[in-house]
Amino acid sequence: GTPAVQPEASIATPPSTVVMTTTPAPASAASATQPTSGNAITVSGSTMANSTLNNTTRDTIITPPAPVATSFNARFPKATNVKWYKYNSSTVHIEWDLTGWPALTNRDYAVMYDLDNAKYYAWYDAQGNWIGSTNQMKDFAGLPAPVTKMLSSKYAGYTVTDVHAETYKDMSAYQIEMNKGTEKVKMVVDPNGNVLKQKTKTVDASGNETKEKIKIDNR
Repeated sequence: GTPAVQPEASIATPPSTVVMTTTPAPASAASATQPTSGNAITVSGSTMANSTLNNTTRDTIITPPAPVATSFNARFPKATNVKWYKYNSSTVHIEWDLTGWPALTNRDYAVMYDLDNAKYYAWYDAQGNWIGSTNQMKDFAGLPAPVTKMLSSKYAGYTVTDVHAETYKDMSAYQIEMNKGTEKVKMVVDPNGNVLKQKTKTVDASGNETKEKIKIDNR
């Protein structure tokens, strides 16, 4: 049968506090691409439909070269359920050109692993250099308060369908996907709520797409 829609948490954002109250979630809170069993969080008018990792598409599991595995084990010694793949741009689950990370080829590597009760992805080049890591946030309430406040004030009425926390060198950021009507927005936001990069796509009544990429900061 159809999974029951879970309660929606409404977050108000007063100047100094974030208060959460629980109310029934409308069916429209779930994105068309997300399961209706995911929680939906309304942030002062912006709806966040919590999602789950899509594990339906996987490349062939491989054994990485020793230098790559050694580099990974040194950085993430507590990682479990580690699975390696050759880098494949068609199965990357984030918008790579928004990350500001170096471009990779099929000579490089992707790894999926568990850490601190979360599913992570990381990428390494052929020499074993760590490129970056992401994990999909299942609880959008875990976003920093400045990010939530920015979404509330600038994107009221949008539905947030996916959030990935990103780590690159000594920097962290959040890649956020959301939509409102015919408009779809993808952006990278720093923990202080500053939009670093943004890409917008609009589909008109005839199905024609208009794409706009806003490059704010190269990081």
